[in-house]
Amino acid sequence: MYHRNKRTALVALSIGAFVVTGCSSKQSVDAQSSATPVAAAVEVSASVTPLGLQSADGVTTQTTSQPAAALPSSDGEQPGTRIVVTDLKRSSNIVSLRLTMYNDSSADFAMGDRLNASGYAGYRNVSGIHLIDTPSKKKYFVIADTDRKCLCSEDIEDVPAKAAASLWAKFPAPPDSVKKITVEVPHFAPVEDVSISQ
Repeated sequence: MYHRNKRTALVALSIGAFVVTGCSSKQSVDAQSSATPVAAAVEVSASVTPLGLQSADGVTTQTTSQPAAALPSSDGEQPGTRIVVTDLKRSSNIVSLRLTMYNDSSADFAMGDRLNASGYAGYRNVSGIHLIDTPSKKKYFVIADTDRKCLCSEDIEDVPAKAAASLWAKFPAPPDSVKKITVEVPHFAPVEDVSISQ
C-alpha cells in the first residue's frame, strides 16, 4: 500500500513537472513568436524612413521623397532654389525665425544685397525678410539694434551650387491671438500659413 501510494505520488509529480515544463515551453515559444514581428517592424521602419545621408562636404540630403511632416517652403526666382521654414517660435515679445535656403541648381546663389532691406546697416544680411499678418493687414520687420544692425544673419557668403545655408531673423511678436503668419523672403514666393510655436 505504501509503495503503491509512493508510486502514485511520483507519477503525479512527474505529470505536474511535465505540465509546468510544457506551459513554460509554450510561453517561451509564444514570447519568441511575438518578439519576432516587433523586431521585424523596427527593422522595416528604420529602412524606409532614413533621416538623410551626409556627404564628405557635410551637406545633408533628404533620401525620402515624402518626409513624415512636410515643412513650409517656397521656390525662388532663380530656378532650383527654395527656402524651407524650419522654425518660427514665439518667446515673450519676440518671434524667432529659422529657415534653410537650398540651392539645388548648377549655379551659385549670389547673396550680395539680395535679401537686404533699406534702413539697416550692414551688408549680405536677411533684413529684407518680413512677416505679414494678412487678416490684420500688418507687416512685421526684422528688429534692429541702436546701430541699425539687424538681429539676423549677416555677412552671408554666396550659396554654392548643390549646397544650403541656415539663416535666422528676429521680429516683434504679433498678438497672442495670431497663430499663423506669412513669411516673405525677397526673391522667393511667400510662405503662407506658417504656424507660430510657443
